[in-house]
Amino acid sequence: MNIAIFRDGPFLPPITGGAVSIYNLITELKRRGVNVYLIKCDRSYDNYQLYKREKFLTFFVKEKNYYLNITPIINFLKRKKIQIAHFDSAEAVNWQGNLIKFRLPTIKIVWEVHNVNHILFLRLGKGRDKIKLAIEQEKMAMNAADLILVRSKFDKKALIAIGGNKNKIRIYKGGIKIGRQIKRVFPEGNKNIIFIGNLLYQPNREAIRIIDKIIAPRLPNYTFQILGGGDKKLIKSVKSKNIKFLGKIENPYRLYTKAFVGIAPLLSGSGTRIKILEYLNSGLPTITTNIGIEGLEEGIRKVLIVEDNFEKYPLIVKELIQNPRRWLILSRRGQYFVKKIYNWSNNIKDIMGGYQSLLK
Repeated sequence: MNIAIFRDGPFLPPITGGAVSIYNLITELKRRGVNVYLIKCDRSYDNYQLYKREKFLTFFVKEKNYYLNITPIINFLKRKKIQIAHFDSAEAVNWQGNLIKFRLPTIKIVWEVHNVNHILFLRLGKGRDKIKLAIEQEKMAMNAADLILVRSKFDKKALIAIGGNKNKIRIYKGGIKIGRQIKRVFPEGNKNIIFIGNLLYQPNREAIRIIDKIIAPRLPNYTFQILGGGDKKLIKSVKSKNIKFLGKIENPYRLYTKAFVGIAPLLSGSGTRIKILEYLNSGLPTITTNIGIEGLEEGIRKVLIVEDNFEKYPLIVKELIQNPRRWLILSRRGQYFVKKIYNWSNNIKDIMGGYQSLLK
């Protein structure tokens, strides 16, 4: 099986949810003997040395050839005898996917849906025209794609509601790379609270404002560690002195294991929140919203704290300080849940099954 996965935007080190998801997919496919290649739009911020260290091959393509003159891509696909072209956005399917199908009709097109954009835009209060445009783009992508991968029943229903062919849409859980889990002990005196997210993504920017205006002022003796870069203007606007922006961290797992709690105060979003799974995998008790767990298995409610009232977050943190037993139960249950339900090594079969159905 020969697969090309297309990516524009930050990728290595994998920090954003989308990058983490694609990286885990590529490494797991490679581990299973699949010939998988990354076709990456060459941006000025890419660190080529990071790509050279990986076991998979990356084909860098200049922006003008990535979107306009795709002949170099076509030649690469022919040379590597690619059978499946895998994209992570409707726009990419509509542009490169359709061009590839025109030039190489035997190649199958896969659209992996990280966000159902018209739902995301609706929740963000975007205008009617932007929501309508998102729906049109999604309709076009569903028509062009041979297989559509979504993270949840909710996302599948949302796409079917706008005309998607249910026979093309396949649910896959995705997940994270588990590795060796560290069994935590109650961190006496630890006052670090973690939030991770790409600050160019509006739901994460909303979360930072909530932390700054509602949560951090009520916990002045705690340090809020924000992992992830992006919006410098937002960073400068933060008023709370106990919020520390650490930027992009190549290996955030170590910081997770040295924190007291992880939070994801999300008001909007779509798809699966990888940050939630990473918190739980590290043994970090987690507080989030109903939006934060949307798309995840219902059993997740038993292993974290779901609260939509942000004014209660400081009270929950203080209660956990006073209740080491509850903290430990959440820590252990979270790790067990993720290892059992969201281990990429197990869940890759959902995607492999989809690929194989295309090549019959």
